[in-house]
Amino acid sequence: MWSRETTPFMSVAKAVASSCSIPIYFTPMEIESDNGEKSLCVDGGMLSNRPDFISKERPNYFQTISFKLDLKKSDTGNLFAYLNALVNTIIYGADHLQHETFGVEEETFGKHQVNEVAIDTGDISATDFSRLDPPTVDRLLNAGKYGMRRFVSDVDKLLLDGSMNYAVTPRRILTDREQMYNQVAFWSYDSYTSIIVADRNFDWVWPMFPTLVSWINQGTSVRVFYDKEYVGENDESQNAKKRLAESVGCRVEAVEPGKLIEGFFLATESYYKCVVFEEKKVGDEDMAFKGKVYNDQVDSRFIRLLIDRLVEERTTDGMALGKIVLEKTDVEEIFKGLKQVEQYADAKFELREVSLSELRFLKDTIRSLKYKELRHIQYLYSEADVNEYMPANLILNGKKSLMTPVIVEDIEGLGMVVIKGNARCMKSHKEKKEKILAVVVSGGKNIDGKIKLYGIGDLRLSEHKNRGSANLGEGLFRGVDQALRPNSNYLR
Repeated sequence: MWSRETTPFMSVAKAVASSCSIPIYFTPMEIESDNGEKSLCVDGGMLSNRPDFISKERPNYFQTISFKLDLKKSDTGNLFAYLNALVNTIIYGADHLQHETFGVEEETFGKHQVNEVAIDTGDISATDFSRLDPPTVDRLLNAGKYGMRRFVSDVDKLLLDGSMNYAVTPRRILTDREQMYNQVAFWSYDSYTSIIVADRNFDWVWPMFPTLVSWINQGTSVRVFYDKEYVGENDESQNAKKRLAESVGCRVEAVEPGKLIEGFFLATESYYKCVVFEEKKVGDEDMAFKGKVYNDQVDSRFIRLLIDRLVEERTTDGMALGKIVLEKTDVEEIFKGLKQVEQYADAKFELREVSLSELRFLKDTIRSLKYKELRHIQYLYSEADVNEYMPANLILNGKKSLMTPVIVEDIEGLGMVVIKGNARCMKSHKEKKEKILAVVVSGGKNIDGKIKLYGIGDLRLSEHKNRGSANLGEGLFRGVDQALRPNSNYLR
């Protein structure tokens, strides 16, 4: 298995060519590793035609669906037909053995780690290149549609009769908060009647804020429970986040220490979804996190019991403060706030469009959570009829919350380095835009000219937080958010 992380020496072109190299039909690819070792590589289907086992270690939002091509027996009347049948036996036979013996975890329903969709390809094999005329292609496409319809029909029956021959909903174990936030953000593509967030404090508010805004603007009742032991009256950071949750329309309530069931609970009129988690301190600083996903009708009764235990009052009415809207603000308000950033005391600021192609980034990964949530921000700009990413405030219960714009530092020797707004830059690039509106900072405190930077084409989504070069301690941190929204007077 090749990836950017484990085999950075491998070019995409050679990886694809190797994956196409079916023995007998195509010449193997000679690959040289970074240590000079050479090897011949052929199609990975020789060992694993459906490598769905990789989903075991990667974020799985809902369920994994694996498409299996069922082939009829091949003719072996001549040498070429025999070799063709031999290759197909290796490909399809190994696939059958792997999926018969695949391990099953406690969190998985049924026999398989994944949901298998069988597609009848008749007598067309993986090596029948010359037989793929338009009528055959249409027949194969129809076979795929039929196989998927049959699978969906079977799953519907399984949900009704309680049989668990399929992995209807794999129970997903989450290992950090970022995975949990991604799970909830993914669920939030659907609408809900009520949502409960139960966490010991309010650290979830900032990373989930765009999603929270979308819940409120859809008319969803949102209740927030927190452990009163963890949020003291003098904790400015936590109380600023608490005021934010209250200002958008959440009903916020304290829970006695030790009685909080931590999780995100999402309800519709007919079913519930939730992530239940626990977080314990390990050592002086590290926190051990473990979360579990429950997300189908089989789980709904269990989730209802958890909610009943958490919510002593059976009402789920929110505060209903009205829709959250965006309004354009004077760019000078942004500049005034940025002057409070230590590195920008003597800097100059300018609001202008910058070319995405000339931008440089401190890391090559973008938090997929932030990328998902951008659709909520874009919607607010569209509703307000304001040009995308213009300096703006969110109006929360009559109070204003300044939004952080895209911030770029113009640094001699390094060029245009993005400090804030990586996800917005990537999304604009994916939408085929050439420029983005940003606050350009010049004359600030310089950073190490030898630091590694990336271009817009290098960016990729990641399920994990990664501060990239900022982790090197090169003096890259800028307290921009705190300068624009200081905890001491935020939303007071």
